[in-house]
Amino acid sequence: MTFDFDTVQHEARVHATLMSIGFIILLPVGILIPRYARTFTNNWFYFHVAFQFFIAGPIIMAGFAMGYMAVQQTVSLGGVTNWSDAHMKMGLAIFILYFVQITLGLFSHLIKFPSSRFLFHRSPQQLLHIALGLAIIGMSFYQVRLGYQVEWITFIQTIPPPSVNRAWMALVIVMPILYVLGFAFIPRQISQEAATRENRRNGFKEAA
Repeated sequence: MTFDFDTVQHEARVHATLMSIGFIILLPVGILIPRYARTFTNNWFYFHVAFQFFIAGPIIMAGFAMGYMAVQQTVSLGGVTNWSDAHMKMGLAIFILYFVQITLGLFSHLIKFPSSRFLFHRSPQQLLHIALGLAIIGMSFYQVRLGYQVEWITFIQTIPPPSVNRAWMALVIVMPILYVLGFAFIPRQISQEAATRENRRNGFKEAA
């Protein structure tokens, strides 16, 4: 079926742009904040939350809405329907997981459980938050690639410019490298956390 709809094409382009920015640029950068900043400031958590929810969140929600509206307009004209292919179903799953992750992050930070018996002095919910965050980023990269390889052709009816694939390739290489480079701060982090635990055992409060 031929989609000759300027509005649908515009909404599809905006959807692709916003979701790509939100999920494979902003969210990975937001993950890098605690990886790099936590050894330099105790306020890293607030920067992390503000970036992931108040900056990335509105872009992700707007992108999701644009995608939904683009598909809804094709429904009345006999086109595809919402949640009818792998890209749409996976997109919905990632969108829901994003809010689960935000909730889990707040819960992990605000509700403290004794963690000394768990891996790296991390509670189970903290470990789950880390694992889920990385999983969402991985799925998002796959989802964006699926979008511009399949959905773009369906809705825009053109082959995406080569720059799109080059940008995706650059990000899928650079973001993991930046994350791994952040491991260099782990010895400093472990030392600081050990000192904090010792101070707490001795009755001192952690510095604000």
